[in-house]
Amino acid sequence: GIKLIVRNIPFEASEREVRDLFRNYAQLKRVRLPKRFDGRHRGFGFIEFLTRQEARTAKESLEHTHLYGRHLVLE
Repeated sequence: GIKLIVRNIPFEASEREVRDLFRNYAQLKRVRLPKRFDGRHRGFGFIEFLTRQEARTAKESLEHTHLYGRHLVLE
């Protein structure tokens, strides 16, 4: 599809940092990091791309990426 689930996002990473990381590889339609009751994100997010090919390119390019020392898991 055109949406990736990103797991294992470090809690100290902001939505902007996640958006900037993926923006380097494809045009983004939407980035959503679900929040906990205290306002911090829950450690996973949804990245939506304009095309299936862009989603595939981003996944292949970033599947071995670490952010703040944590390996991002892309599905």
